[in-house]
Amino acid sequence: MNPLLTATNIEKRHVSRGFFGQQRDPVLRGVDVAIDSGEWVVLTGKSGCGKTTLARILAGLDRADRGVIELNGSPASGKELKNRVCWIPQDPGRSLNPRFTALEAISEPVEIRQLPAGRVFAAAEQAEFDPALLGRRIWELSGGQKARAAIARALTVEPALLILDESLVALDIPLQEQILTTLSELSDLACLFIAHDTALLEESGSRMLLMDGGKLAGTESPAWQAWRAVLQDWRGQE
Repeated sequence: MNPLLTATNIEKRHVSRGFFGQQRDPVLRGVDVAIDSGEWVVLTGKSGCGKTTLARILAGLDRADRGVIELNGSPASGKELKNRVCWIPQDPGRSLNPRFTALEAISEPVEIRQLPAGRVFAAAEQAEFDPALLGRRIWELSGGQKARAAIARALTVEPALLILDESLVALDIPLQEQILTTLSELSDLACLFIAHDTALLEESGSRMLLMDGGKLAGTESPAWQAWRAVLQDWRGQE
């Protein structure tokens, strides 16, 4: 059986201005990753190492300079990736129009894609978004409520893969646990979490990946052991 999503030899360079003109700085250096249906994967690593760049490429929001992405064993275009993969940014409120009500924000993808209207309330229920808040404006919602609204919005299109790019980092631990429990009940949904502090996700049994030097390193590598020491020091300072 083919993995849900496979990315092979993904390369990406970012253009920056240097002393001698424009430079193309390598960010991703031949990344290979595969994610199975319903699997939870955690991508961690220091800031600026390419985690979000990889996530946006997998979601069809950016293009790789080189490499192939497949869905269920077949090459996928950017449009196909956008249809099957949803990306939620670090501040979930950024993906929601603050002038919309929660109902309008969750409904927007359904209206754009002309999907069955019933998906809106089904997705809100899946995300455990309080129905009493559907009439509230996005700016009136708390951080946790915005996160659930963003997840509900993504679920309306029935994605195969949900990417959460530090989307829970601003929430307190009990609320993070609640949202992870909600997502765990969606057994067919694969999730890719981008996170610095991975403690909760490690407890969930998620597969851990480290981005280091523009490539992925496994949990037994020297790079991972060095990152583990950084995390332990960081947690000890909190």
